[in-house]
Amino acid sequence: MMRGMGDGGGEHQLSTKVRPYSQKEVDVDKDETDGAHASSEIETAKKFLKRECSTFVPTSAGGDKCKCGRLLKDHAKPFTSETDHNLPWSPVNNTRKDLTDAFGEIHFAGTPENKTAKYIRVEDQTNVNKLVDYAFKCWDLPQPKMIISITGGAQDFKMDKKRKDGFKKGLMKVAVSTGAWIVTGGTKAGIMRICGEAVQDHLTAHGEKDNPLVTIGVATWGCLNDKEHLVDAGGKFPAEYSGLTGKGSTLDPNHTHFFLVDDGTVMNFGREAALRGRLEAEICKHSQVKTDKGEVVKVPIVCICVEGGPGTLDTVAEAIENETPVVIMDGTGRIADVIAYAHRLLANSQTSRAEEETRVYNEEGEALVRRKLREMNSNEAKVTEWYNKIKTLFNTRRRHDLFTIFKLEGSSISDIDIAILKALLKVDSDKERQLKLALSWDRVDIARMEIFSGDNMLKGKNLHDSMTQAIGEYKKDFIQLFLENGVIMKEYLTPCILTKLYRDAYPKNKFLRDYFNSKLRGPGKEREELTLKTVGSMIKSFLGGNYNPLYHQNICPSEAQSGEAADPFNKPFANGNRELFVFSLLLQKENMTLFFWEEGTEQIAGALFACRILRHMAGHSLLKDDIEQQNKLRAIADEYEERAIGILNQCQEDDDEKTQKILIREQPNFGSLTCVDLAVIADSKKFIAHTGCQALFQSIWMGRIMPYTSKLRFLAAVFFPPAILSLEFTERSKEHQTTPQITQKHSSASSPEKQVVDNLEDENQIEVGGGEKLTWRKKFSRFYTAPVTKFTLNLITYMVFLFLFSFFVLSKYPENAFNYLEGILIIWVFSFAIEEFRQLLVEDSENFKKKMTSYISNFWNWLDLGALLLFLAGVIARLLAFYVVEGGAGQADFVNVAHTLYVFSLVVYYIRLTHTCSVHKQLGPKVIMIGKMMQDLMFFLFILMVFLISYGVAVQSLMFPNTQEWTLIFRGIFYYPYWQMFGELFLEDIGGTSSPMFPNT
Repeated sequence: MMRGMGDGGGEHQLSTKVRPYSQKEVDVDKDETDGAHASSEIETAKKFLKRECSTFVPTSAGGDKCKCGRLLKDHAKPFTSETDHNLPWSPVNNTRKDLTDAFGEIHFAGTPENKTAKYIRVEDQTNVNKLVDYAFKCWDLPQPKMIISITGGAQDFKMDKKRKDGFKKGLMKVAVSTGAWIVTGGTKAGIMRICGEAVQDHLTAHGEKDNPLVTIGVATWGCLNDKEHLVDAGGKFPAEYSGLTGKGSTLDPNHTHFFLVDDGTVMNFGREAALRGRLEAEICKHSQVKTDKGEVVKVPIVCICVEGGPGTLDTVAEAIENETPVVIMDGTGRIADVIAYAHRLLANSQTSRAEEETRVYNEEGEALVRRKLREMNSNEAKVTEWYNKIKTLFNTRRRHDLFTIFKLEGSSISDIDIAILKALLKVDSDKERQLKLALSWDRVDIARMEIFSGDNMLKGKNLHDSMTQAIGEYKKDFIQLFLENGVIMKEYLTPCILTKLYRDAYPKNKFLRDYFNSKLRGPGKEREELTLKTVGSMIKSFLGGNYNPLYHQNICPSEAQSGEAADPFNKPFANGNRELFVFSLLLQKENMTLFFWEEGTEQIAGALFACRILRHMAGHSLLKDDIEQQNKLRAIADEYEERAIGILNQCQEDDDEKTQKILIREQPNFGSLTCVDLAVIADSKKFIAHTGCQALFQSIWMGRIMPYTSKLRFLAAVFFPPAILSLEFTERSKEHQTTPQITQKHSSASSPEKQVVDNLEDENQIEVGGGEKLTWRKKFSRFYTAPVTKFTLNLITYMVFLFLFSFFVLSKYPENAFNYLEGILIIWVFSFAIEEFRQLLVEDSENFKKKMTSYISNFWNWLDLGALLLFLAGVIARLLAFYVVEGGAGQADFVNVAHTLYVFSLVVYYIRLTHTCSVHKQLGPKVIMIGKMMQDLMFFLFILMVFLISYGVAVQSLMFPNTQEWTLIFRGIFYYPYWQMFGELFLEDIGGTSSPMFPNT
């Protein structure tokens, strides 16, 4: 039997994502938790009861078999014995209750996967509320989103392969997609066996870990084979079970949990039906919660009838009595086919009846139904009894509509899941509640067919709550469906809604949870709620100081739960797609991120933004141990980089000039950065190498000098300024004379990518072409303001500096005074120091500490500082030589120290020259290659030093054991082995000849 839940009292069917008992989980050591959990399960199980026959009443005079089904010798003591076989026997009056002695975990012997399942033996009148409480707490079951109760044939059940495969596929589709529990009789027979096979086939194909399915069997204890193997007063973990011995039923190994119902009888089938019906109803009731609107919602339940006999008819009748929808699998045989036939017969003749009218068969219809029943049993009394039950199934329009007849044949076999879900939607005609069901099942196809079809559809603001739920549950298809049906982002997404989404979502994401907990609940910090300002700060830290976050303040107060239009600070975002794109990106929801990126308008910037965020998260210390997640994030970042390049390709094919404008246009929705900024920050080398970007950089590089100017003419103009007059220049476009600038200047321009944008601002206002003749002043101005000219002149002056510095350290200079060349070099280096200080000040960071961090993160800045400090130390040594020991014996020493420091400073300045090679398309890659090679060389040198030192120590200790001076020992360890690598063997020392270096040889 089976029981459903009514639809009155302000209740409606709805699935929620609340787990009533999972909130008690604590973060403690796993072994301790498991041990405590097992102990709690045992103590709770011992509170349940079983039934034992307490009165032996023989089935016949002088017989040794009791009416309970046991032999006299099998009765558990104490019991009374009667001799009159006419005495009545009933479980209520002739059994006693004892503590249950069968619970724990079954191990199904002989199964290839060594399957296990939880089980417990309970008496048939057990309080089902306690049973459900036990299932959630001790078995740690997730809350179901639907209950699928399957009833039907158990013995002599036949179904052809095509129907069987179709049924199994449809059942698994609806169970997996909705997160349903499957409830059956639990034995390895008939439709229950087919359900178990369906579960096994699904787990084999998709894996058990990622596809957990709860399949509960409610079986009669007295009808089980080998049940004695399950008995132990302290519980069995595990209980070895085969079920091969006996004439009863065997538990199906593909079920995950078993309730074994004991009424004190043996080999009396169907005794579990009453408790099963109450249990199913209690699961629905136990899982109900209240929504924000105060409505009581519960898990929906559906009964599926496959074949079956009189018992199945009783189960269906009880389901209809409780207004539970029933799906009849027509074509499976016996009672299922009879019910389907009766339903069609009445539907064809009574479709015009009002809902409240009584529905009856005419004489012809009754005769047809009776004829179908006689095919099952020729006993006229039985036929009349069954006909009367069938007649009550359809005696009102409401009951008639609770049935869904599914023809299990043809191409429609694969649509079983749709039939089941439609049956549930028929219970409640309210569109909003139907949508909640479809959302909880994640079945957008059902929503399209049944809810968003016809005239009475949900539109616009009526979908806002469902939209929030869909976003919070990352259901992209539903989000797309709502946008198609009137949800407007500019009216929907407010700061309060977005804040609530972040607060609900981040605890479930390990990366964000750890990140925000460290920021909001770190040592010495008061507990704070997550705000949009915190999110903005996180994004800014990911993108660096150049990023200008959109969330400057806590727009939504902590106590706000939803967006009220009356709040002036809670106006909807102008670009909600961008906010949800960032939301999905931070939560690493790939499908939703891609969807909102496609819905956005600034797709190149969005793709580069995603590229940077993903690569930063992949390299973050919070994911250092999760290599798989790191690789996944980097792969997704590469995909977004390719998407950005693909769009840039399309833009360049359409219009080169507009493409360059797109690249340098500031994107207000992405921190007021340009696409070039984002590409540099994201380290998107492929994007930077794109011909569109290179054309942009070439136009920036040449300034207003014509791009086709030859190198020879340009160098001639550099060394012979009058040649500038022969060059061609671009001039202002008429179009741009009347249009405003495309970009605005950043507050600073220290970084290369910002210098690119600043340098191009004037280029946005000019175009290649003719026009009025330029004056010589304008030509000189345009020539000397071009970046290529500035770079060339800077390189020439730097070469002059190196020449003078080299001449200075190679020549003799006075010890008691600075000469004119040294003074020039001091002034020159001082200008270098001023430039480094300027670079530090214009770093785009919030405070001086961050400016300094950003500055020293550049390797070339370290070289600059090293050269400056060495030169400064040399100047100080020179001054000390002048004024501290002037004319003294140590003056020459200070001069030598100063000279040495100058030389090392010059060496660093020479190395610094390689940085200028990076702009050359041939030399630049080689500089990078050398840099990477040096990094790899460090590891090689480390390994080399291991062998070098070990060899040096061994040779020194064996060849020169009496050496006392540490300087000689040190030289012996490193000096000999190093030169011996190059072929200098020092044979005279090794051969035993006395050495001035080692006089004690």
